[in-house]
Amino acid sequence: SCDAGRRAQLSAALALARRDMRGAEAALALAPAGARTSLLRARLLDARGQFAEATTLYLSAAEEPSYRVEAMVWLAEMELAQGHASEAAPRIEPLLTEYPNHPDLVPVAVEAQLGLEHAERAMQLVEPALAAHPEDVRLLAAKAHVQVALEQWEAALATLDSALRIESDDADLHADRGNAALHLSRLEVAREAYDAALALNASHPVALVGRLELDVEALRVAEARRILDRADAAELRSLRVERLRSRLLVAEIAGNSGTR
Repeated sequence: SCDAGRRAQLSAALALARRDMRGAEAALALAPAGARTSLLRARLLDARGQFAEATTLYLSAAEEPSYRVEAMVWLAEMELAQGHASEAAPRIEPLLTEYPNHPDLVPVAVEAQLGLEHAERAMQLVEPALAAHPEDVRLLAAKAHVQVALEQWEAALATLDSALRIESDDADLHADRGNAALHLSRLEVAREAYDAALALNASHPVALVGRLELDVEALRVAEARRILDRADAAELRSLRVERLRSRLLVAEIAGNSGTR
């Protein structure tokens, strides 16, 4: 764009997709005020774990009708990432009445229902949406997540393979495939899937953590350290990451620092 403000917003969105927090912050310093900039700032705060501030900006962006769905989807996803499905579900349910098969809304609604342990309800949401949009990879991924919740691991892997035949350059799909393969103890398939995700998005959080777990379990200490450094650079923070960090430190014979 020849518009400097819009160019700054686009640059910020691209930086957020790469989990380049500094790049996003620098771009947003040049972005004009408005709902789109509020939404992008909320996503940056969300990625940095500043959830209260992010919530305020998501709600502010949602006041603009053209950004209502997008803002509420991001807000619900943030709440789901924190394990707050009971808060995320009411954000999405009113929108589903208006847009029952919306390919942005339905996957988040599915995740909320799965968080509430309502797998059957989640399947009821995703199947008609898929009938309306049979080649939408987000909906296929959502169906795979429902199949995982129902412990239909082989079916989930098949659904993800179908999605990847449609869109082979989707890092999320590769990462989900890695998780399904890991649960089935197909470790080489899992590693290949995580690596494919990381080739597309070097800071993909699910793929980084999955690959870290594989390397720690196999005692590939040097590779695990390299992956952990990448996770730290991407500012990934979770209990799972810290447990894997402690196990890696022990494997590195780190003594007291490993204990801490």
